[in-house]
Amino acid sequence: VLDENRQIVALNRAFLDELGLADELEALGLRPGEALKCVYADGDPAGCGTTPYCSSCGAAIAIVSALKLDKPTERICALTTRRGEVEIDVALLVRSHPLTIDGQGFLLLFVQDITRQQQRAALERTFFHDINNILTCLKGNIDLMGMSYPESESVRHAGKAVMRLVQ
Repeated sequence: VLDENRQIVALNRAFLDELGLADELEALGLRPGEALKCVYADGDPAGCGTTPYCSSCGAAIAIVSALKLDKPTERICALTTRRGEVEIDVALLVRSHPLTIDGQGFLLLFVQDITRQQQRAALERTFFHDINNILTCLKGNIDLMGMSYPESESVRHAGKAVMRLVQ
């Protein structure tokens, strides 16, 4: 849960575990990027949400949009985080839902790690792109063989098989 200043005022055990913190007091008052150890969060004295990199951050956009439009917003956040001395790229699905309690505005922030799903989708796109290139090359070669050997039944069968694969 974030306040109107985008600072953490409450969090659940799962998020605390993801941050690697034992005590929630360590995260209270931080902004999401600061809590998640985004490498750009401290790039400006005003902190997370104020650096030039934040203008394209899915989490920052979801948070600010939900505050301005007063409606739930969802974005994907590509985050580079620091874990010890290592920088790790993480993909997060961020849902931000505005809420008003006794006249004070809050944001319910739901963060889901979708890194593996994004990596798998990228690998699948690459795989299918490569397979498509191979099939296109094979079809082109079969077509050339068909021009050189127009009477060949084997070439016609190979051409039909390649067309089924392409389709």
